[in-house]
Amino acid sequence: MENICILIFALSVLATAAGLGYWALKLRRRCAEAERLTHDLNNFLGAVCGAAQCIRRDAGNREQTEKYADLILEACCRAGETARGCFSARSSENDCADINTCVEKSLERLRLLAPENVRLEAELSASENIVRGSAAALEGALLNLGKNALEALPDGGAIRISTRSIFLDAGAMARFSLKAKPGLYGMITVADDGPGIAPESGSRIFEKNFTTKRAGCGLGLFSVRKTAVSCGGALSFESSGRGTVFTLALPVLEKVKTFPKVLVVDDDEMFLRITADLLKAENIEAVCAGNGREAEEICRADPSVGAALIDFCLPGADGAEVFRTLRRIRPGIRVLFLTGNTADEKIQKITEKDPFCAPASKPCTGKELREKLAFLLAKE
Repeated sequence: MENICILIFALSVLATAAGLGYWALKLRRRCAEAERLTHDLNNFLGAVCGAAQCIRRDAGNREQTEKYADLILEACCRAGETARGCFSARSSENDCADINTCVEKSLERLRLLAPENVRLEAELSASENIVRGSAAALEGALLNLGKNALEALPDGGAIRISTRSIFLDAGAMARFSLKAKPGLYGMITVADDGPGIAPESGSRIFEKNFTTKRAGCGLGLFSVRKTAVSCGGALSFESSGRGTVFTLALPVLEKVKTFPKVLVVDDDEMFLRITADLLKAENIEAVCAGNGREAEEICRADPSVGAALIDFCLPGADGAEVFRTLRRIRPGIRVLFLTGNTADEKIQKITEKDPFCAPASKPCTGKELREKLAFLLAKE
């Protein structure tokens, strides 16, 4: 019995040691990831600081100032994408995306992968280009289609990605297997002049786990189609003896002609000031509050406030509390939660239950804020 007890004790010690070793390894990996993230973000911050100094130095040179301003914008957008890449946000029905912007971002990544003998061409003609769905998911789907097109061109060729707006009637809806009502759709096509898809494979290419590649897993086109359906659209393809064309048909969101006054709630004065300026540049009037109490007072005193941008990590009363307070005062108010982590469970619980609020990733441009607000305001 004594030996059995000693054995059990030894096994317990070994299990504990193994567990500690596992968590130590996991912690070490997390630290390494944090170091890489810090390194990348510092690089972007260095670019911003350097460009800002150059703008101050060359303030009288419009061309140089515009160049450095573009560099700052690019660095900030890439820093935001890098930081958001640490979290895995679920797609939400309250998301919206600009198909032209999604194509441009996907093309940037494809250019890094494309060999010299492959041409990448783009024609972004969609004028009604805001659709429902996650921009990240849509960019991933386009990148997936682009990679497939690259693999179809081992000897070189061209890949053409285009967007357009088109009204689909009942007949066209049936051809695309769309179950929604006829209406305006944003169309994205990814075409290559490769050898095409064999007829025997054409009927199965969207099936899960079906693949014609030796090292393929059969999830690429399946996931692209899943993304299209989640956006309320569809994915189709045409292939002949020479070339293949994939088409994403995505319903366009209704436009909002007029915007109400927007309340911006954030404890950072600099962020408040620049966000108000960004909204003003988009012809949207903004009023600022530095905390929940100020936000409540403004909302009670000003009936023209119809939407709010709320920092979710406010000191004292957090974004969720401020949201609930504003909803009691103004039941129909539309709300964007400003956050660096759209995967936050608290935010997702709110946005999944409430169709009139959505997350907005920091940093974001004035155009992105306008699109997300327009999306929420168009809902009934």
